[in-house]
Amino acid sequence: MNDYPSNIWKFYLAAVLSGFAVFYNGVDTLFFRHFDLSFEQIGFLVSASLTAILLFEIPTGSFADIYGKKTSILVGSFFTLTGLGFLVFGSSFTVFTIGFILMGIGRAFQSGAESALLYDWLSSVGKEHEYIRHQSRLQAAFVAIDIISGSVGFLLFGLNVRIPFIISFAAMALVIVVQFTLKDVTPGASHLENAFAVHVNQIKEELSIVLRSRMIMWLIGFTLIYSLANMFFSTTLNLPFLREAKGFTTNQLALMGLIWNVIQTISLFFVSRLERRMGQLTSMLIIIILTPLLFLGLLLSDNFLVSSVIIGLYYSSMSFREVIIDTYLNTRISSQYRATVLSIASMVVSSLAIFILPILGNIVDRSSLNTGLLLLAMSTLILGTLSVIVRKRMGDT
Repeated sequence: MNDYPSNIWKFYLAAVLSGFAVFYNGVDTLFFRHFDLSFEQIGFLVSASLTAILLFEIPTGSFADIYGKKTSILVGSFFTLTGLGFLVFGSSFTVFTIGFILMGIGRAFQSGAESALLYDWLSSVGKEHEYIRHQSRLQAAFVAIDIISGSVGFLLFGLNVRIPFIISFAAMALVIVVQFTLKDVTPGASHLENAFAVHVNQIKEELSIVLRSRMIMWLIGFTLIYSLANMFFSTTLNLPFLREAKGFTTNQLALMGLIWNVIQTISLFFVSRLERRMGQLTSMLIIIILTPLLFLGLLLSDNFLVSSVIIGLYYSSMSFREVIIDTYLNTRISSQYRATVLSIASMVVSSLAIFILPILGNIVDRSSLNTGLLLLAMSTLILGTLSVIVRKRMGDT
């Protein structure tokens, strides 16, 4: 218990620094366009990262369960740091592709291991009931940096296109320093002579756990619906829709980004309280109803302030969904298998995103941004409704 105050602040410091490690997020498309990359090439960069995540997701999750979550996180951070280095110093499509692949591998090593490490450590000190509160606040700390990068990032980019990426690279290096000091209550195996066999058996066991549990499969399916929708909205639709379809100016977009990030950050502090009051099924229903309504509201709004609030509420609901689904999965999986099963959930999303996102992009190319947003509203409403029907028929299994 004495380790509680001395360790928990490190998680928060790592979250803040991790936010700075993606300081480039607001200007990355402009950065690649500066080096004359086409939109097709930019899309390929995202696909390259997702493919790397897909290929390494389950093996790295098993690695975390066998050799320790902290070890897996550190390995992932080193891959991410190296990938960022290629972006900082690169100027060609090939170099950027290598960077994205390395960052994808890094994400695979970290996926599942980060939340699993926090949950395991809280359980070891008898505070697992505080997981939702800490996880939501960690997300808030991470997202809060978007408030800075969303405005300052554009100014620094104007001075030198590489500055946001240099900041990200330096922050990632500091993240690694902090991660070295985190306590891992599940240290890795000391005997590695049968490592390959252990990995294979671990993966088989954990896939079996997922396939046997209807609830885990349902949670993964629910995650899939909204993760794909959010990925398409965030990476493809959001800014082009606001700029091209609605005609908002650059200054308005900068203010809008500030508003919706503030809303999302503040809302994350209330996630645990809302979840306790509403319960699992009601929480899911709120997400199912709210998501298509917000998409439709954004489609109808012509006021940039109203649109800012709508997007802020949308991102808040997605953060709420991520935290509570992550919590429900953690409580149903033993520590021995936790990181791998969480990696399987992430892998399912990545594998389908590689194929579905280009299809959705092609639909928008052939129709309009308005059609793309309407498609998101209708698909999340229909698929979300079907998922809750399936959930009610399952009962408490």
